[in-house]
Amino acid sequence: SDRRQKVQHVVVVAMISLIQSAGRLVNSRTFCKTALSRHRELPAMSCQRSFQFSTDMSASSQSAIWKHRVSPLRQEDYPRAENGSCLLIKKPKDSLVEVLLPFSTDVELREEYISYYRRIRFGKILEDIDVFSYQVALEHAGPDAEKKYAIVTAGVDRLQILESCDPFKDVMFKGQATWVGKSSMEIRCELQQQCENTWKPVCVATLLMVALDRATGRPIAVNRLLPETDLEKERFSFGEERQRQRKEDTQKSVQKAPPNSTEMWLLHNLIAESKKPPKDSAQPFMYMSDTQVSSTLIMHPQKRNIHGKIFGGYLLRVAFELSWSCACIHLSSYNPYIVAVDDVHFVNSVNIGAIIALTARVVYVPENQQLVQVRVVAEDFHVEAGTREVTTVFSFTFAVNPNGDLPARKVIPRMYEEALEYIEGQRRYERAKEFAAVLSAEGYEGEYTILLR
Repeated sequence: SDRRQKVQHVVVVAMISLIQSAGRLVNSRTFCKTALSRHRELPAMSCQRSFQFSTDMSASSQSAIWKHRVSPLRQEDYPRAENGSCLLIKKPKDSLVEVLLPFSTDVELREEYISYYRRIRFGKILEDIDVFSYQVALEHAGPDAEKKYAIVTAGVDRLQILESCDPFKDVMFKGQATWVGKSSMEIRCELQQQCENTWKPVCVATLLMVALDRATGRPIAVNRLLPETDLEKERFSFGEERQRQRKEDTQKSVQKAPPNSTEMWLLHNLIAESKKPPKDSAQPFMYMSDTQVSSTLIMHPQKRNIHGKIFGGYLLRVAFELSWSCACIHLSSYNPYIVAVDDVHFVNSVNIGAIIALTARVVYVPENQQLVQVRVVAEDFHVEAGTREVTTVFSFTFAVNPNGDLPARKVIPRMYEEALEYIEGQRRYERAKEFAAVLSAEGYEGEYTILLR
C-alpha cells in the first residue's frame, strides 16, 4: 500500500506539472497572437516616421551651445515696420548672441570635442554652428518666434577657416543677423579663440535661415533689419548680392545649362593631359570614381530637431567626417586640414527612421595641388517604393599638410556626369576665393585664406 501511495503521488505531481506547462504554452501562444496582432495593426514604416516626439531641446540630444550662452535674452520695444504691422525694425546688434565654450577649464566638455590627433573635431563645431545660427535667428525674430515660426536652416552659404583651433583654449561663438529679406535671414557666425589677452578669429561662416508658417509650411515674413554702421551696411549689401547670386547660380547650374566654351576647353586639356605617359612610375592623377567612399546610416530620433525632423547639424557632421576620410585616402595622409565649406543646401528635410546613403568623392584639385575639394551627396532611400531622393549636397575643401605631405593628385572625370561635377567644383573654388578676398578686405586674414588667393 505504501508503494501504491508513492506511485499515485508521483502521478499526481506529473499531472500537475503537465497542466502548468500546458497553461504556460497557452499563455505564450496567446501573448504571441496578441503581439502579432498588435504588430499587424502598426502602420507602415513610412507612416511611423511621422510619430510625434518631444520637441524639448534638452530631450533631443543637442549641443553644448544651449548650455553655455553668455548673452542675455532681450525683451525690448522696437519700432514697427509699418503702421498696424506686427513686424518690427531691428538692428544687427539687437540679434547679437555670444556663447563661450570653456575648453581650458572644462575637461569633460573638452573630451567631447577633442579628436584622436589632438585637434578639435570640426564636425562637432559644424553641429554647434547650426544650433547657434538658429539661436541668432530666434533673437532677430523675437521672443515668441518659436510659437509663430518654424525656423529652418536652408543652407551654409560660406564657411571659411582662418586658423587651426586649439582644443585646450576657450572658444567664443559670436553671431548676428547681417541681412534679412522677406522670410530669409543671413546669419554671420564668427568663432574666436583666446590667445593670451585677446580673442583671435579662427572661423567665419554665413548661414541662410528661413522662417516658415507652422500651419502651412510656407515662408512667412520676419522682422526687418536696419544696418547702421558702414561695416553693417557693407555686409547687408553683400547679403543682397549673395541672394541675387544664388538665384543666378541656380539658373546657370550645370544641371540646367551646359558648360561654357572656356570650361569645355578646360575639360579637353585635362583629359588630353591624362593621356600623356607619366614622367615617372607614380601616376599623376586619379579617376574621380576611384576616389569614392560611401556610408549608410539610420536616422534615429535622438538626432531630431525641435520640428521633429533630423537635425541638419548632425547631417553636416557625418558628411564632414566622411569627406575627411575621402580626403585622407586620396592624399595618403591622416593630416588634411579643413579650409572651407561651400554652398551646402538642405534640399529636402530628413524624417526620423530614414535610411540615408552618403557618397563622397574628390571632384576638383586646383593647379597648385595644395587643395582638395570633396563633394558629398546624401540620399534618402524610399524602401517601399524602391527609389532614392537627394536630400543634401555638401562641399568641403581640404588643404594638404605642408609638413611632409606630397601634392594632391589631380582627378580626371570618366563620365559626362563626373565632368559636370568637376566644372561645378571649379566654380565653387572661384567663389571661395571671392569670399576669402572679402574677408581679407575686412581684416580677416589667416594661414588658410592665403591658399585661396
